Amino acid sequence: MASITARVARRHDRHHNRHNRTLCWNHLPRVQVPSANLRTSPGFLRLPNPRDIGYRQSVEVPQHLTRISLARSQTLLSVSRNPDPNSARTMTLTQHPTAEHKSSQTASGESFVVQSLGEMLASHRGELEDLFQRTPNPHPCLQPGCLAAQFADTPDVVVAALQDNGHIVCAAVLTPWSLSAGQIPRTRLTWKLHGRRVFGKGLLWDGKPDVLRRWLTQLSAHLQQQCWAGLMIEALASDTLLSEAISTTLTNLQQFRILRPSALAPRWRIELPSTVDEYWTSQFKGKTRNTLRRKRKKLGDYRVDVYTEPDQVGEFLQAATTVSEQTWQSRQLGLRVKSDDQEQRLFSALAERSEFRGHIMWLDQRPVAFVINTSHDGYLHYEETGFLPELSHLSPGTVLVSELIDDVIRSGEYHTVDFGLGHADYKQLFSNRQTLSADIWLLRNNPVTALAALLISGQDTMREAAKRVLQRSGVLRRLKKPKRRK
Repeated sequence: MASITARVARRHDRHHNRHNRTLCWNHLPRVQVPSANLRTSPGFLRLPNPRDIGYRQSVEVPQHLTRISLARSQTLLSVSRNPDPNSARTMTLTQHPTAEHKSSQTASGESFVVQSLGEMLASHRGELEDLFQRTPNPHPCLQPGCLAAQFADTPDVVVAALQDNGHIVCAAVLTPWSLSAGQIPRTRLTWKLHGRRVFGKGLLWDGKPDVLRRWLTQLSAHLQQQCWAGLMIEALASDTLLSEAISTTLTNLQQFRILRPSALAPRWRIELPSTVDEYWTSQFKGKTRNTLRRKRKKLGDYRVDVYTEPDQVGEFLQAATTVSEQTWQSRQLGLRVKSDDQEQRLFSALAERSEFRGHIMWLDQRPVAFVINTSHDGYLHYEETGFLPELSHLSPGTVLVSELIDDVIRSGEYHTVDFGLGHADYKQLFSNRQTLSADIWLLRNNPVTALAALLISGQDTMREAAKRVLQRSGVLRRLKKPKRRK
């Protein structure tokens, strides 16, 4: 056990007219300690988001607190002071190294392990690779090689794994997630909920429904021991075994609240036929086919390049970033495509496995639209798209999707195109299958999460009611067109 000592100073807080204690780290041995987003509970100060610091840093410690604790995947740090206030001049930060955290272990040999991604890959990479191959329709980014490429510089990503007699049968990659006041419009709330997000929109598992229920049961017990507010699963389809397992396993647990921040939305897919002609004749009437041909002709002398090789990823990302910087999605939501080292590593790792497919549309020797796709076992994921707003009257996005469909059918490598979460008119136009999906939050049941659920559900109800009124009056259709032509 390693320990370091921190100096405690007293200062007068003029705003609250009381004394606080300030914990100061001087030039001490480098230790994984957090630095921001403090959260308190009676008798404890919880400090998420650990960072490696070696410089002076202070943390305001309310006087009534007697212990500071931090639960991490590899280390438990605690700060305690002498209960005698007259002799308390130091606080000791103690580091308790542990290999892993097990929330439970039964006599049958079942255990639940939460471990950093780096250590999990170092010790169980072969098992995770085998589990990926056995997972029904996994997302390509959950391959161990892609995980290592994407999160090489991210130490706070963990893996929550269910082991049966020492073998991993179900695992999820969990990244930091927070629900802040900025995500709840028109409120002045200053609190923030910290939790975990399931990366890759799903789990790695062996296809047995009982495994999902056992993993969720162990996860619920683990969440009770951590400072996580809950878990977020993105774009969970309502007809999946995971959705069914959540409903049957967690619904009756009073410690948790299952919340959908938005209503179920259509998820559009294309079940691809064997030939291009078969798709166009079975999917569209003659009038629609003529309209799409006119759009291609109106766009002019364009070309579409397809990028699939590792040495083409850099060129693709450079062109896609040029377009992405100018799209309305980037202006409202932030830059969607970044030509940085992380994306370079990720898409190169996918391209080495023949699971990356990018499309760039060129017009007058400049990129005007792009689509990023990933795939596994013939299932193509439509990940990201964008086009130059000044060319919206020429419909470059619609034309590029039509060219993409022709390309993937001719390649003969795919049987399905999944457009992902969220409705869009062009997705509905080209699709021949539909399911429903939505994000799901599994929140610990307490007053703060109850308030968040009330605010979000109330806003969602009002939003849907207003949307129905605008749709019936035709105003919504007229408002959409100018927005997309900015």
